[in-house]
This record gives sequence, C-alpha cells and structure tokens, in this order.
Amino acid sequence: MNIQVGIDAKDLNKAVLWLASIQGQLPYATSRALNDAAKEAVKDLNTSTGKYFDRPTAFTSRGYTVTGYSNKNNLEATLNLRPVQAAYLTPSIVGGIRPQRPSERKTPGISAWRPGRDAKLNASGNISKAQAVKALQGGGKLFRLDTAKGELRPGIYQRMARGKIKNILSFNALPNIPRRWPVDRIAKDSVARTLPGRLNYWMEQAIKPKK
Repeated sequence: MNIQVGIDAKDLNKAVLWLASIQGQLPYATSRALNDAAKEAVKDLNTSTGKYFDRPTAFTSRGYTVTGYSNKNNLEATLNLRPVQAAYLTPSIVGGIRPQRPSERKTPGISAWRPGRDAKLNASGNISKAQAVKALQGGGKLFRLDTAKGELRPGIYQRMARGKIKNILSFNALPNIPRRWPVDRIAKDSVARTLPGRLNYWMEQAIKPKK
C-alpha cells in the first residue's frame, strides 16, 4: 500500500523559511525533514498494528518501510508495505477477499483453512506454519474430510487413543476482510505532527554560520 508524503509549509517558522530560501538551503532542509518524518511515520504505522490487529506478530509489526527517500530535487518520500506482509495486510487497508496462502494454493480442493478447535496455537493466536503444512500433507494418524460427516465438518483431523479425534484445521471459504487499518490517516497525522519541527530544525542547521 503506497503512501506518499510531501511538504506543507503553513505551520513553519516563516522567518527561518525566508532566510533559508534566500540562502538556497530550503530544498536541502526540506528533504532532510521529509526523510525524518517518513521514518517516524513508518514507526507509527508499524506500532499501530497493535491497535488494529489481534496480537500481531513481530513480523506483521515490521510491515511498513520507506521505499523512496526524498532528495532536494524530488521533495517527496514514499512508504510501502514489504511484499510478503502486503500479501495478507492489504485487504485490511482496502477491504476485500483475503488472497490464498501459498499452502492453500498448493492444496487442491480447498479455498482456505483456519486453525481447528484442537490446534496448538502460538502467542499470537495462530497455528504455526510447520504444524499447518504437516496437517495438509497428511499421513500417519491424520485424515482429511472434504464433506461433512456427522458432527465433523470439512477439515483435517488426527486420530487419537481411545477413538478420540482432534480437529487440527477447518476448511472454509476465503474471508471477506473489512477495511480496518486507516494507514493514510495514521501516516498523515504522523507527518503533520513531526514535519514542522524537523523542518525548522534542519533550516536552522542549514543557515548556521560555519565555524
């Protein structure tokens, strides 16, 4: 999800702005300030996952990064999701059907899976990739149901001692994810909070007499 941030000079120190402009230092100072603001916006976006997602993993909370830095000839910085995180986080930004996981694409006959009621979950409330892949591969005491059988719904099950059965994965349709992560607003609020102070700082640095 591409986010671009630029400059809004309305809240800046007009005297410093004027002095920096006549000394030819404004593009340099603006570029440095934009890059500082972009880095801070990335921090705020990644931190915000804790508010909009249930127990996000550390990997999810490193999703955003600066993919395009400003320079004095192009006063604009760009923030983007890293490709792997974008694959599953984008629906929460724009809304829509979740794309299939690689394991779902490789398993004929199913659209999607979710952890079954007896799956072992990690601290983030997810089943481990290794456990899911092992279940989908089957073998041993694992078996797959593609249609309901009595009280058993479609999914992957494991036979246990004394006739007990554990539900490891359940099959379902790909979920329709509502918009819930307002990344544009978060980034713009962050930049509006950070940029004026950073620009004033870099302009003051630029016009300081050289020692």
